[in-house]
Amino acid sequence: CFPGKDATQSLEDINIADWVHTNMVGGCISLLESLDPQEAAVVKMAAVFTGPFSVLDLAASSSSVWGGALRVDLLRLYRACDQLCEQNILQEAPVD
Repeated sequence: CFPGKDATQSLEDINIADWVHTNMVGGCISLLESLDPQEAAVVKMAAVFTGPFSVLDLAASSSSVWGGALRVDLLRLYRACDQLCEQNILQEAPVD
């Protein structure tokens, strides 16, 4: 399964920080570092959602109600999500 690990060991016991040299983890790190700051923030916020999310969910996670620039913030988040979809980093979910 994993070098030095048996198949019965819990995934929580695996130290992924030791995998930095692998292609998969290195590729993910390189991809995250190549993103614009807004896009990187969206990817980091998206990682904590357990299912589909909207721009409004992202805004609730990142914008202050008293900031005064909510429409501009929403537009920036939407644009970042759109760019991430074009790069196949995010996938658009069907609306019910």
